[in-house]
Amino acid sequence: MRAFIYNKVISMDATVYYNNLNAISKNNHELFLKLSKITENTNFDVSISQDDPLKINIYDKDSKMWMFKDPINETHRLISGFEDFQKYPLLFFFGFGNGVFLKAILSNKTHERVYIVEPKLEILFIALHFLDFSEDIESKRIRIFLAEDFTYNTIRSLVGNDGVAAYLKTYTLNSTSAYYSKYTNLMVSVNKIIIDAILHFIKSHGNCASDSLLGIDHFLKNIPLMLKNYPFVDVAQRKNSEVAVIVSTGPSLTKQLPLLKEIQKNVTIICVDASMPILEKWGIKPDIVTSLERIEDTALFFEKTSKEFQDGVVFLSSALQHEKIYQNIKGGYLTIAMRPFGYMEIFGLHGYGYIGIGMSAANMAHELAYIMNYSDVILIGQDLAYGDDGLSHAKDHVYGEDEVKGYKTDTYVTKWGGNGKVKTNEVWTMFRGFFVTGIEQSKHQMTTYNCTEGGARIEGSVEMPFEFAITKLIDRSYKKPIIVPQKPDDSTINDLISYTYSQYTTLLDTAKKRKKNVERLFLKVAAFCEEIEELNLKHHVDKVNIKKLKKLLYEIDGIKEWQLSLEFRGLFWDLVQSFVVSQELEIAKISVKYTKTEAEQNAKMVEFLFAHKPWLFTLAGGMDSMIEIMKKRKKEIQKASKQSNL
Repeated sequence: MRAFIYNKVISMDATVYYNNLNAISKNNHELFLKLSKITENTNFDVSISQDDPLKINIYDKDSKMWMFKDPINETHRLISGFEDFQKYPLLFFFGFGNGVFLKAILSNKTHERVYIVEPKLEILFIALHFLDFSEDIESKRIRIFLAEDFTYNTIRSLVGNDGVAAYLKTYTLNSTSAYYSKYTNLMVSVNKIIIDAILHFIKSHGNCASDSLLGIDHFLKNIPLMLKNYPFVDVAQRKNSEVAVIVSTGPSLTKQLPLLKEIQKNVTIICVDASMPILEKWGIKPDIVTSLERIEDTALFFEKTSKEFQDGVVFLSSALQHEKIYQNIKGGYLTIAMRPFGYMEIFGLHGYGYIGIGMSAANMAHELAYIMNYSDVILIGQDLAYGDDGLSHAKDHVYGEDEVKGYKTDTYVTKWGGNGKVKTNEVWTMFRGFFVTGIEQSKHQMTTYNCTEGGARIEGSVEMPFEFAITKLIDRSYKKPIIVPQKPDDSTINDLISYTYSQYTTLLDTAKKRKKNVERLFLKVAAFCEEIEELNLKHHVDKVNIKKLKKLLYEIDGIKEWQLSLEFRGLFWDLVQSFVVSQELEIAKISVKYTKTEAEQNAKMVEFLFAHKPWLFTLAGGMDSMIEIMKKRKKEIQKASKQSNL
């Protein structure tokens, strides 16, 4: 049977199909183009009952399989078996099926996001003729992906930005029909992509509050120094060529240095801090050095380079770095850039600029190339894996070629060039994940060439030998100018320092008030939890004051509403996110539990309250830590403010 045979049958409505297709065109242009090329189904037959328009079956000619043995009964069983998922805001499915089951569950508005991966384009073509999904497609409530187009970057960009992050630990990949078991290997692959993206999202929110606290402490101390130096927004406008070469310290770097030396006057060289001592030994001077790590040991890279080498170089430092780094910058132009963290943005110093979404100085360098509007960027020394000899870094690395010794959790990934596997670790995998995301987001403007010629493959980059890239991209007759940024005048700097101190005082007072509110609620919750525990010991759980329970849950909702505000994001989020995200993911497992009776619902509310007792305690503790750091650094900003007014 062909699709056009049914174009006069209400069950196979062309109007419905074009409504769906039009909605897809607004959110998934690639899928829209593929569907637009199909005019009839050739690999699948369709059976539609004249008595029941929902009795739709699809026949796979190649495997000689029907999608359902009995479409109506099997769909009813799927819906019945889906009862436990009724409270899930986030759902993942492998296979679109005939669309009937999906349409049924979409009637439940609790399902805020439904992601569907379909292995066969023609099945989509057929199914989208039966039922109108256009409203849900256009609102992005449902997102449909072809398996062949479903990549890590596709889902990674969604799990952190689609409003459902709190429910990621409820993830499971469901199937809409037993038919899809023939695609088991593909389903396993899709499942791995989704799990990797979820894990990357969770890890990217930090797992150590002490690290966050250290960064906040450094930033508050660095504010006056940042304001007195070269703003990043000025540096970002001073591109001095069309091609940037990002130099990292992977084991393969050494073999690329002779070529880099030949072209150093023709391209912009952006090197990570750890590469500086290596480049100085080779007589190669970078234009810009990126530095991100907040630990004091990073200062050694600056200590090991001479003033002569540093002269004329722009040092782009993240605002959360240790002061010793600045003490070891002997020349050049220091620009301290903020990261897009709430506690930096809340001061309103936007004129100094933001950079640093990734987790390495190399991620930062790639983002910098994009911000500076480079059309081509070349990566060298970006192995993100151990060398064939087991070494982790290039020759002459300050901390040794074998600084990273290897871990039990090391894994193997596709190597550069695609021929075989190479060993990597969790940290490098995180860095690589940010590269993949950055390359995808910048591809409309900038092409990223991975000329490392070793290490791990970075998806989305163009792999090419460094020598070929030089021939293809670089004009050797072009001589780049030196980058010379400009500072604000003294009057502007003084005004900014005074303004910052005023903001600081106001924010500190607000933080103290908000912490008291959370502490008061914690004490009330803790006391009521004790009451419930006593009732439980006496086997009188049925006597729990449900009215009081609901009131406390309502107050907790109030705190959670405040957490969405710019005030909370600015004052506390970047410090508390490491444990708040972790606890929210666990709490979400309780919130999605399906209850059938009033007793089950009351038990769920009690469990929900108990889960929020440690949540409130740790939240209050995190807020207190932030306040103590602010109090500690207030005098230094006050001192700078007084000096600016002299």
